[in-house]
Amino acid sequence: MKRFTLHLFLAIQLLIVSNSSFSDILSDGSADKIDTSDVVSNSLSPACTSWCVTGVCFWLVCTPLGCDVETNLRIRHGAASLVVNVYNHAGDPAWEDSIVLGYDGSGGGLGAGGGTDSQEISPVVSRLDTNLKYKEVGVHGNPVPFIMSQIDYFCPTDTVPYMPYYSSETDSMAWRSGLPERYFFWNMIPGFNEIGDFPWHTWSPLYPRYGFINQKDDAHAAGVAAIRGADIAHEGYLSPHLHIQIEEEAKVDSSVAAFRYAKEKPWQRLTPNPSDQCEIVGDDNSLDWSSNVKSDGGFNAWNYWHIYECCVPNKGMLISYTTTQYCAGE
Repeated sequence: MKRFTLHLFLAIQLLIVSNSSFSDILSDGSADKIDTSDVVSNSLSPACTSWCVTGVCFWLVCTPLGCDVETNLRIRHGAASLVVNVYNHAGDPAWEDSIVLGYDGSGGGLGAGGGTDSQEISPVVSRLDTNLKYKEVGVHGNPVPFIMSQIDYFCPTDTVPYMPYYSSETDSMAWRSGLPERYFFWNMIPGFNEIGDFPWHTWSPLYPRYGFINQKDDAHAAGVAAIRGADIAHEGYLSPHLHIQIEEEAKVDSSVAAFRYAKEKPWQRLTPNPSDQCEIVGDDNSLDWSSNVKSDGGFNAWNYWHIYECCVPNKGMLISYTTTQYCAGE
């Protein structure tokens, strides 16, 4: 069954990649844009994966001749579950293939006609506040964890390849207006939910989670937009934003479940200047970080990593498992 599923996925993958000519038509030729091959090639970082053994699993295996208890490994590793791409103009995302997966390329939607950046939306505001930036965000399922999960020594993922868990273009009314979050009580508390080190190195507040960021540096503004988009994608159904909820655990069958944990450093840069290391966006205020992340075309993308822990699949019924307190190698 796994082999059939993998072959089906690879066929879909080939179909998407074959649409690259369509992406080329919509692309402005920016070197900072990425396609699916760039996402795949940069989503296998050993430093972010941190694969390790965390315990032993016990299985009850029965045959016509009787039952026996078998053991195998309990494992833990990271997986680049989501691709968060940030861009300036509707219909022109950093991950080109996401256009084929749901964008109409016209910048339409509830916010159409209002413009896609601060200059277009309000020339008066633009002149008064040159720090005002506007960003669009797309959060999609990364295809790599699905491929990894077809191998026994990797856990199943809780995300679906290419699934648009959040698109600011679809959620344009809330993303452009900030309603109703701009009136939440905690927005009035100084330093609450600030991205960065309040009060000296604050990037911008997390709330309201909308496309406008009061930030002089464009790279920092892109980082804030990415955090807001990822936060919305991980939210439950009781949310003012239109999104697809990410399930809390990915189940293969009744006896095996991969439990997702928050990764301490979940962000891995895909563009510009892809990195093989994971980091905390909002934790580094140095000029080096900004220079590596700044894009002339306003195209930024990150992998968002989750940590999964599960028993290696085995025949029979899972009875129990033991875990070590710390994962070796961490």
